[in-house]
Amino acid sequence: MPDSVPYGRVAMAPVDAEGQPVEEVGDAEGQGGGPASAQLAWDTTLFRAAGDATQGLAWPRHGCGNGFGSWRTQGRWIAITAVCLGLTRGDSAGGPWVGLLGVPTLQWREARDSYTDAKGYVARGQAIMLPLEALSATGWRLLDLLLAAGFAARCWGEPRRWDPRAGVLRTVVHLARPP
Repeated sequence: MPDSVPYGRVAMAPVDAEGQPVEEVGDAEGQGGGPASAQLAWDTTLFRAAGDATQGLAWPRHGCGNGFGSWRTQGRWIAITAVCLGLTRGDSAGGPWVGLLGVPTLQWREARDSYTDAKGYVARGQAIMLPLEALSATGWRLLDLLLAAGFAARCWGEPRRWDPRAGVLRTVVHLARPP
């Protein structure tokens, strides 16, 4: 992977081209073995910045030595994933995120409060990673849910997917943007 990809694109969810979840490559026996211990490959997505932060891995202050970006890029990715998960909103009920993403309300509130109280990038990364456990259980709907959450958070336009059978572009999830 090159050191820098200006305006490059990065996956939003750890899914393959057919929408099936992609798991981390590793020694399953060393991690407890079996499907119950499978972890999704969040490190291949925009959430890598938060995952690295939870481990105290700061991206380089200058240059793009890790193939993803610099310290500023890590900060931007952490910020946008927090917005997409609804962790930066003042809405105590969780707005559309809690119901849409299927994250238990208590778990979402804990993540939101942790993000709000975070004093550094490690704590912000940890807060972002909290709801991903619940999201990991959504299976094939994972990408659609994250795209719809980003739409609800006004990060991007309405998510659409090409339907090759019908030959039309379809809306992924119907969700009204909050006022």
